[in-house]
Amino acid sequence: MTQIFRKLALLFYGFFILAFLGFLAGRYGGMDYPELSKDAVQVWSSVYYMYVLLSIPLAFYLFGRQTKKWQRGEAVAGKHLDAYFRISLVRLLLLGSAMLFGCLLLSFLFYSQSVLFCTVIAALALITCLPGPAKIRRELDEFIASEADEQFDEEENTDNQQTQ
Repeated sequence: MTQIFRKLALLFYGFFILAFLGFLAGRYGGMDYPELSKDAVQVWSSVYYMYVLLSIPLAFYLFGRQTKKWQRGEAVAGKHLDAYFRISLVRLLLLGSAMLFGCLLLSFLFYSQSVLFCTVIAALALITCLPGPAKIRRELDEFIASEADEQFDEEENTDNQQTQ
């Protein structure tokens, strides 16, 4: 279970670091914006708006649908943590890519205040998905959480035995 936390946290923080570095490189790296026509800027902006407007609800819908399946007991016992990792990965990839795409548009193609606001919305949506042990236990059903606690305790015992 600790590996799931580490992998999700690494991906979560990786998106923010990449977005920040990309934004800094584009804005302060001495590169000028390319000359784009107003039509091209409008097309790129519209594509980005649609991506954000579709990815945020889709990410939360897919995650919510999966957790409702767990609450109804439709998931296979013993596979909950793997399923949680996969659906959390999808959620982070959808939201993180929306934020990263916005930062790259702002940094390398054009500057638009509405794209900036949309990127901030994607970043805020990503922040709500910050992985952590307490959040994972809260998002999982009672049965799944007790199963996860048992696996977590086994991993801690294994780690403690290896350090001794």
